Amino acid sequence: MKRTAFHFLKRLLAALAICVLPVCAQTAKDLPALAAVTRDLRGGETHAYHINLTSDQFLHALVEQQDIDVVTSVFTPDGKQISECDSPNDRWGPEAITFVAPVAGEYRVEIKSSNEPVVTGRYEIKIVALREPTAIDKSHAAAQLLFEEGLKLRRQQGAPPKRSAIEKYQQALP
Repeated sequence: MKRTAFHFLKRLLAALAICVLPVCAQTAKDLPALAAVTRDLRGGETHAYHINLTSDQFLHALVEQQDIDVVTSVFTPDGKQISECDSPNDRWGPEAITFVAPVAGEYRVEIKSSNEPVVTGRYEIKIVALREPTAIDKSHAAAQLLFEEGLKLRRQQGAPPKRSAIEKYQQALP
């Protein structure tokens, strides 16, 4: 009995190593560059891209959803998530990628399908701006982050998170 359990565990660990290690070893430079592209995406699937930014560089891109609901996420060169956008526009319309790079380096951008039952949809990435930020760009990036925080709070149960979400949305308005 112990021998069978040991062999099963050994096989399971080997299978996990084969499947997981290549993903963990993948660095931002191994990914395709973030650029204007149209791609199909299946439910539950994630596509990742890299973009090299200088410190204080502004990026504004739109991911146009076409019959699939996607979530966009941005990660710093050290792997910290700095942005996640999942607007309440369901399977059609844009998801924004808008931020000012806090440090120079290779950033990872992920586009993932949030609903697995969807067979296949499509998305299109449009790079709207990639430049040194203006005062308006900095305001836009700050407002986008406040909006994303409001969305997260809005999904929580109870009155206090809902009130906090309203406050975040009001801060983002100007």
